[in-house]
Amino acid sequence: MNIPEDKRVEVLQALYREAFVAPAAIMFGTAGPPELSTERARAVVNRGYIDYLDGHAIKMDLTADEVSTRLYDRDGYPGKAEKIIRRIIG
Repeated sequence: MNIPEDKRVEVLQALYREAFVAPAAIMFGTAGPPELSTERARAVVNRGYIDYLDGHAIKMDLTADEVSTRLYDRDGYPGKAEKIIRRIIG
């Protein structure tokens, strides 16, 4: 799945909002807020592979020509990432 460059920040925010939050991040108080600010999303979206972002399991590279959603889906349910991304990019 390809994500247009002008939609990457919005897609990251949506993925973050609906992502699995690591129990350890909750337990140790390191989980980020439920919403990812536009400024924070802009700062990290083009870094390449994002594993955990403030305790939220993203596990994908939104800058790749073909984005793999397999690991995000593993922590959610099959097709979850694609459903979220399609909602944003149409």
